[in-house]
Amino acid sequence: MINELLVVPWRSKEEDLMPLRKKFYGYLLTVRDGKSIWVYRDFDFGNLELPGYLHAAFQYKTSAGRTMKYKYYGFPVQSRLLLIGRNVDTSNEPAVIQVVPHCGQSGIYAGLAFFEVLSGAQIVSPTIIAAERLVDSEVFGELDENQSAALNTLWNTNFKSSFFLPPGSEHLLPGSAVVPKAG
Repeated sequence: MINELLVVPWRSKEEDLMPLRKKFYGYLLTVRDGKSIWVYRDFDFGNLELPGYLHAAFQYKTSAGRTMKYKYYGFPVQSRLLLIGRNVDTSNEPAVIQVVPHCGQSGIYAGLAFFEVLSGAQIVSPTIIAAERLVDSEVFGELDENQSAALNTLWNTNFKSSFFLPPGSEHLLPGSAVVPKAG
């Protein structure tokens, strides 16, 4: 019974992590200057920092020239992937938490992210993890309007059609007219 209590459900056996220990392309919808914008970054889960977990680190420049550096840890729980990202340089920024249902070795996986934007607003937002690059960009950071429109469509196709969203939650969908005041 003691051994059972010590088993943490998000700590995985290495053989269960092996299919995920590769590079994934990550996209996150955020808000900048009152506009929704997708941000691109890679999750190279080939790094083995802690046994039993996925790990990735990356950095990108914002349009304002600010460099953002993050470390992410991944916890596969059955077919769901929970990602927790921490800003390396700012200890007071709350963690980015991403929940990606039905995540596996290949394909497009759409989920939701919970984080704080630069203005301090807390938001729930779409996120996508994919085994292949979804937009024509090799530069981490903010994507243009055409790329963002393509990701809005992909998220709506891969998430919205798979889950029931309660009435009144339309503001969570990419491309909606309601944008929170955030920075």
